[in-house]
Amino acid sequence: MDIASLRQQFTGVDFLTFDERNGLVRAQVRTREAEATVYLQGAHLTAWQPAGFAPAIYQSRRTNFGVGRPAGAGIPVVFPWFANDQKKDRIDGHPGPSHGFARTQEWTPVSAARKGAAAELVFELGPTDYSRKVGFDHFHLTMSFHIGSTLTVALKVANEDTKPLTFEEDFHCYFAVGDIHEVKVSGLEPTSFIDKTNAMTVTPAEHAPIAFTKMVDRVYEDTERRLHRA
Repeated sequence: MDIASLRQQFTGVDFLTFDERNGLVRAQVRTREAEATVYLQGAHLTAWQPAGFAPAIYQSRRTNFGVGRPAGAGIPVVFPWFANDQKKDRIDGHPGPSHGFARTQEWTPVSAARKGAAAELVFELGPTDYSRKVGFDHFHLTMSFHIGSTLTVALKVANEDTKPLTFEEDFHCYFAVGDIHEVKVSGLEPTSFIDKTNAMTVTPAEHAPIAFTKMVDRVYEDTERRLHRA
């Protein structure tokens, strides 16, 4: 959507403005509780800063934003597969893009409203020319943002076909951290993992919170535990 149409659609929403960077339209949210930036491409939140605090979401100055180009910053959405596409001939004899297509498609902002002192934004994505090429033509995604002194991001996936819809989804979060050596992640203590820094070796559970004293790149499977960062 063009900026003029968006400004007309959201006339009267005092916390929301739209601008453009590198050919990409983005929504800017400013309330007394927080500031945030969400790109329409990918419904991609790239900044959130609660009032009185440092930015909580990481974005490098070297992050290369562009039309149709995934950006490693903020909270990219992963859909309909995680990491490499397992279907090797999905499009033109090749697999689809890493982490799927949702993060490079333009989403439609459908609502913006206050929730107390916070702001709530909702974006939607349905079938596109590209998604149809890779075999996804009966789905509907809804991305909701609650932006205030806390941040909540929710993705809802709807199947609009009579056949089952098989998919993977994820938020590929980049958090701003002052000192990585002070960070620990709990919730996965009893879970074994695949260690991507050691030739994909399956490694027994460590029975301790994850600490970052070296390069950490792991896959934890078959767990529904809630994670906590301290």
